[in-house]
Amino acid sequence: MALIKERMTDFGIPASYWKLGMITIDRLRKEASFSLNLYLVKNAQSFIDTYTVSSLMGTDDKTLYEEYFESGKYQNIYEACYEYAKAHEDFFTDAINE
Repeated sequence: MALIKERMTDFGIPASYWKLGMITIDRLRKEASFSLNLYLVKNAQSFIDTYTVSSLMGTDDKTLYEEYFESGKYQNIYEACYEYAKAHEDFFTDAINE
């Protein structure tokens, strides 16, 4: 599972394969953050950039956390992260699931 969203790299080469990296979930505080790592191609060994999603950290309103990480709406935590990014991070709004 990954997201496809093109971004021009610092090297002038477009890359578009975003895969989850680190995920942090604090169930007691109902907070989450995660990173999406950019790879040049699907089977690349190393990522070339990282996008950090931390909009669920330090908020008083826990509605979005509960919807994505506690509701059972998603098959697993990975799907929840990808869907959250597509719905709430401007850069990924038109990303495609892979």
